[in-house]
Order: sequence, then structure tokens, then C-alpha cells
Amino acid sequence: MPLRRLKKLMPNEEQLGNASGNGMLSRLIRGNPEIWRFNRRSVSLGAAIGLFVAWIPLPLQMIIAAATAIRLRANVAIAILCVFITNPLTMLPMFWMAYKVGGYLLGEPAATDLPNHVDHHEVLRTFFDAWQPLLLGSFLFGVLSAAIGFASLQLAWLVTHRQKRARNQRFKLGLRKRREEDD
Repeated sequence: MPLRRLKKLMPNEEQLGNASGNGMLSRLIRGNPEIWRFNRRSVSLGAAIGLFVAWIPLPLQMIIAAATAIRLRANVAIAILCVFITNPLTMLPMFWMAYKVGGYLLGEPAATDLPNHVDHHEVLRTFFDAWQPLLLGSFLFGVLSAAIGFASLQLAWLVTHRQKRARNQRFKLGLRKRREEDD
């Protein structure tokens, strides 16, 4: 049921082509209808892309997710939606956890105290000390969350499809029985 509502809210290919002008983005959108379809592969891959990109400690995650989704022919809307797990409330705890796990895996002690005096040299020194553990932890969590998200959506889609098929078969069987009784 939520998928039907989401499909109604999504613009169709014609509306997107009219709204986006004649630029490179409009050519990509018009020439690639797969990126807006709601099928098992497209949605699962879009979620995996969005969940992976959400762990990248860079700005402009939505653009990275959209470009990757277009390139891999995944659902762009789902990819962008999944990026929003990193927001101002969740970003600090997520990246702190990634930094701590990355530091643990690299065998480096993680910094736990903040300096008393902060100047631009101290910020740069701290960044150069922290970038390797942060990137390793972010990559690890990105791969794990993408894999879990992809597998979960594939499984949920499969279970839902089988339930729907079983319900339709029961309905058709009920119609056959009624026809036989009427005859």
C-alpha cells in the first residue's frame, strides 16, 4: 500500500522532461526511465546506494547518490531519500562511531578529549590524525548498511510478492468453486 502512494507522488517521465529544460540532467532523465521505476532491482539498488553514500563524510551527499543511481540505473528518489539518515541530529554520532571503529581496526587510540585552545593549525592537525580511522569506519559501515538494506528490501519484496500471488490464487480458486457450484 505505501508503494502505491509513493508511485502517485512521483512525477512521470514526461513531467520531468518538461521541468528540467534542455541540460545534461534532462537528457539523463528522459533517456533513462529505469531510474524512476519501482521494481525490486531498482528500489533495492537505490536504497543500497543511498545507505552507502550516507556514510561518506563529505557534503553534497544527495548529488553523489543521485549521480551514482543514474549511472547504475537505480531508483534515484530512493537513493536520495536514504541519504537523509545523515542529518544534523544523526551525523555527529554516526561519524563518531565510524571514527572509533576505524581507530580500533587500525590499532590507533581514538582521541576522546577536546583541546583547550582551538586554532586553524590544531583543527588541521586533528583532521590529519583522524581522517584514516574516519574513512575506514565510514567505508565499513557504508558497506554493511548497504548490504543489509539491499538484502532486506530484496527479501521484503520477495515475501510481499509471494503473499500477493498466494492471495490471488486463493481468490481465483474461490471463484472457480463458486462457478462449479452454480453449474
